[in-house]
Amino acid sequence: MTDSVRVIVESECSEADQVAIARVFTSAGIPVEIDPAYARRSAGILPWLIQIETSLGHLVSYLLAGAAGGATGAAGADGWAALKAFTSRLRNARATSEGDITIKEAESETEILLSAELPDEAYQRLLELEATRASQSGILKWDREQRAWIDPLAGYLHCRYPGCVEPATEGRERQHSPATIERREFCDVHAAAADLGDEMAWE
Repeated sequence: MTDSVRVIVESECSEADQVAIARVFTSAGIPVEIDPAYARRSAGILPWLIQIETSLGHLVSYLLAGAAGGATGAAGADGWAALKAFTSRLRNARATSEGDITIKEAESETEILLSAELPDEAYQRLLELEATRASQSGILKWDREQRAWIDPLAGYLHCRYPGCVEPATEGRERQHSPATIERREFCDVHAAAADLGDEMAWE
């Protein structure tokens, strides 16, 4: 494996923190590109962000390959334990404050939120998922009560197609200008209609 993994941090991330984050990746055998591209504004102190732009499977394969001296292993118990240890090292690299670690899946554009103090079960079940996709919110998070990875908006939104009363199942985005993107949620039928260019979907 030779491709660099892109990691986005907040634009105000210090040079020292960027070096510390990069060291966690390189010590695990992962070539990394740190990009302080996440711009934001606030009068208060905001939590830091580490967004890892690669697939979950790709990251775990990297971690297992590094632990095995370059030989890629299977993602079972070793996989979830390696991922948990890795996120713990990333948090320690930024121990001066609290923040969020996410993995952004390239294909589905879904962000997996690896919050602090996730139980072992959360890591185990994450690697058991057949698909890491959250079609409505774009975020997968661990629900302690359901003991499952969920899309927080699943089941709460209705289709935005005029006259439709079905629950929303898919999110779609439309770029109106270089600086303006609109997102709407649709049922399966009308998400397909939006994909085919049905202008009614955006009225």
